[in-house]
Amino acid sequence: MSKPLFACMLPPMPMTALGDTSIGSLTELSTESLRARSYDGAVTGVTEIDCPGRAAGARSRMLSYCSDGLGLYARLELPATPSLEGGYPVALFLHGWVGADAAPDYPYSCNQGGYCAPVICAWSDAGYAVLMPGYRGQGTVAGKPADGHDWMKTWDNGTCLSPVFYAVDALNLLAAAPGIGAPGIDAGAGAVKLDLSKVHALGHSQGGDVAAIVLAATGKGAANGLSIASGALGSGIYVDRFIQLQTDPPIETALEAVLAGDGTWTGTTIGADGTVNPNFVFGSPPNRIGTLDQTKWDWQKGQWSAPLVRVAIEMKLDEMYSTLNAQVADAGQWSWAITDREDGGFTAVHDTGLVPLMQAIGAFDAPQDVTAPLNLHFSDRDSCSTPAVNTDFCARGNGAGGKCLAFEYFANTHELSVAGEGRFSPKGTVAGFAVMTARDPALIVGQDPETIK
Repeated sequence: MSKPLFACMLPPMPMTALGDTSIGSLTELSTESLRARSYDGAVTGVTEIDCPGRAAGARSRMLSYCSDGLGLYARLELPATPSLEGGYPVALFLHGWVGADAAPDYPYSCNQGGYCAPVICAWSDAGYAVLMPGYRGQGTVAGKPADGHDWMKTWDNGTCLSPVFYAVDALNLLAAAPGIGAPGIDAGAGAVKLDLSKVHALGHSQGGDVAAIVLAATGKGAANGLSIASGALGSGIYVDRFIQLQTDPPIETALEAVLAGDGTWTGTTIGADGTVNPNFVFGSPPNRIGTLDQTKWDWQKGQWSAPLVRVAIEMKLDEMYSTLNAQVADAGQWSWAITDREDGGFTAVHDTGLVPLMQAIGAFDAPQDVTAPLNLHFSDRDSCSTPAVNTDFCARGNGAGGKCLAFEYFANTHELSVAGEGRFSPKGTVAGFAVMTARDPALIVGQDPETIK
């Protein structure tokens, strides 16, 4: 079995490198640019890995591949069953947020816990080869860390732009996929044959943002020659970058974001005494917060430490703008401001020169480019990927000629499971995960996913 070796001599095009992690212009990250550019990834090695979390009889491999000059890793999971004559259909699985600190030791879900391992097992059991890119900076194999950890430290922050770079890595892996079975690339147990006309893109959480970008970048009319047959996102449709910045950080750091005007939790902005919280963000706190009784808090004190929503957002605005001004060559020294409203709330005012550039990035404002059939799975209580955002995206995509189905799961967590405490998931709540993993393969074979309950 060959060892993963990096021999990535590809130029970092079309992104214009100023330093290790800088780019020439935000236009290089626009959906239009991703649809127009080429992807030249190349597989440079394959090695077998010990993966206790894999499906029974499945074969786990670790690929090394090139993405815009960076040497990266991807997990390849081969089913226990032999492939069809045309090769294994492919599930391109795009995982969620890891974070720069944990990235070098990222285990590629070679365990039984969490969301990702069961997804990989379900698709492997269904006869799919699963390709799971680790993205830049993630994972270490045979003592060699993946390149690009500096990219994570620069961009995986308040800019909300790291998913675009991860989408480029996924697209380069897709472009490299024909090389997995090429001469000189030993994938073990004989040659591997993939049916790249049957690629199903899966994404969870931040990986859903990545998958949506991949789907938009390969939709009808894209010039890169890559194609996705269908897609499915679990808790993964995200709003545009500005709204992300103004919703996710407060939910994760400021309790005020989920409380009513009287300082209690009612699920709405209005308190029992009729007072309104003008800085209310979403009615359901993350289930991982446990109790909302701050007298019983332990570790929660560290995470939900911002006293006000405004403080949380100002910190992230500073992070977004300082990063962009330092890392984008044609940045116009963009600036932001906060204006107070008569209702006691506030509004973040973004630089008029930056607004159109940021709105051109990502799939949320480009549903017309997502032309593959698409399933969206989400909880009614998920602040990261809300029902309104999912149904809105589907409606706009379908209005542009797409085929999108939206599936809402009552009282489920972000992982489409049942929370351990009754405030979030009342008694009798049914986990949506198993239904999701049944609905998605049905989409590929032409069965109506809406018939599966």
